Amino acid sequence: FTNWNAGEPNNLGGEDYAHLLVSAGKWNDAPNNPAFPGLVERVDCNGNGVPDTEDISTGTSLDCNGNGIPDECDIASGEALDCNGNGIPDTCDLAAGAAMDCNGNGVPDDCDLAAGLSLDCNANGIPDSCDIAAGLELDCNLNGIPDACDLLAGTALDCNANGTPDECDLAAGAADCNADGIPDSCQIAADATLDLNANGTLDTCEAIGATYCSPAVNNSTGLSGEVTLLGSELIVLNQFFVSARQLPANSFGFFIASTVPGNINPVPNSQGTLCVIGDVGRGVGGGIFNAGLAGAHLGYANLLSMPQPNGPIAVLAGETWHFQAWYRDAIGGQTTSNFTDAVAVTFQ
Repeated sequence: FTNWNAGEPNNLGGEDYAHLLVSAGKWNDAPNNPAFPGLVERVDCNGNGVPDTEDISTGTSLDCNGNGIPDECDIASGEALDCNGNGIPDTCDLAAGAAMDCNGNGVPDDCDLAAGLSLDCNANGIPDSCDIAAGLELDCNLNGIPDACDLLAGTALDCNANGTPDECDLAAGAADCNADGIPDSCQIAADATLDLNANGTLDTCEAIGATYCSPAVNNSTGLSGEVTLLGSELIVLNQFFVSARQLPANSFGFFIASTVPGNINPVPNSQGTLCVIGDVGRGVGGGIFNAGLAGAHLGYANLLSMPQPNGPIAVLAGETWHFQAWYRDAIGGQTTSNFTDAVAVTFQ
């Protein structure tokens, strides 16, 4: 009290009480007698005709936060939030454990989810961020989405079906020698002709030589035949392989080689382009082959006995040789032939 009448309080005769002087509108100290008329204001925020204090004391209204105001009034005035509409302030739901707030933002998780403030891609009632933080879900690519949901939605691929997005497999060291974002093991599993020497590495990543006359003319499969050279250019190792893929299934063919490149088209009885000319040796890598159901073939070529028109010869260091495959095909029911692309390699 500060708005005292002049000279008050003076404690005259032990005045331990106070009253309001109507004429002055100021306080005056007074004894406990005589009695003065007074006015008591009783609050009824919910308008039920019962004072709030009585509502709270009788249990008609709850006051979970102990502020002397019925919870329904706190909620109605906006002093307290009740996002789930259960009549209990959110803070009390959280304090009592009746609602969870795993991300500590003061909002019950179910309300976060209902409002779209948090995602729950696996529909377990827990925000994804909390699943991830608790280790209940993995998020190897750190995009805030559980890996399982990424995979289910197709926003991440899992070609080997190990439950881990391919990008994470690659980041962890899975081979991707051609840097196309797909683990090599998946590409090989889908098409074994990509690894004809079966060493687990894509042939294109360990190929030697330089490709030319590429792409070749398409064959009856709708694809162009491809030649890949594998092994080593070092003659002393004598580890050299010729391979062809994307050929018609069960087609017959053979590899050819010479030291002279070419580009001849048309070629009689053939759809393709002859890219190896001069003294052309046939049957490199084992003679006539059958491409089998896979439409591919791998053959070992002895560098000390390279086929030539007048008999096999040894390849010499510094020589550049050119390799291509010829194979049978059928177009529109008519028998024909075709050529793959070609590869040039300089031996050492």
